[in-house]
Amino acid sequence: FWIRVNSVDIRRHCGNGKRPLMVPSYYSDPYKASILDGTRQGYAGMVAVVDEGLGNLTAALTAKNMLDDTVLVVSNDNGGWHGYGGINYPYRGGKITLWEGGLRGLGFVYFSGGIQPKSRTSALIHVSDWLPTLIAAAGGDVTKMGPKLANLDGVNQWDVLVGVSNSSS
Repeated sequence: FWIRVNSVDIRRHCGNGKRPLMVPSYYSDPYKASILDGTRQGYAGMVAVVDEGLGNLTAALTAKNMLDDTVLVVSNDNGGWHGYGGINYPYRGGKITLWEGGLRGLGFVYFSGGIQPKSRTSALIHVSDWLPTLIAAAGGDVTKMGPKLANLDGVNQWDVLVGVSNSSS
């Protein structure tokens, strides 16, 4: 099965046009003692919402005996936005900039059938690589899926993720 949750969806449910980082206080209150900036407290609360959602998702998949057959990808599309509580230290810049703080993103991939826990890669993986990579993870080959998909910019990075290769193609 396939599910995709965007931060845009989270903002739509947690905020409004004037205060896009609104979050129920029971998510942001635990951060008041350790984070002095109110915007960052809200941001931390939103991350807590995402964390809770991932916990709910993995619990549901486990209950249905589906987690072992699931590739779970959690990723962002760019660095944090300084005006909304994002900090990209030690990198310069943020969202909407071309500096490393605006382009570099964090994420993780979970797949109990092939990715070792706590493994890391320094390979460069671009957002355009996800389609051919996930199709390969499902046993497919994007180059055999018709002419519209034969010449994608993305590269299958599955071997990098499962530790067969140490570098991006």
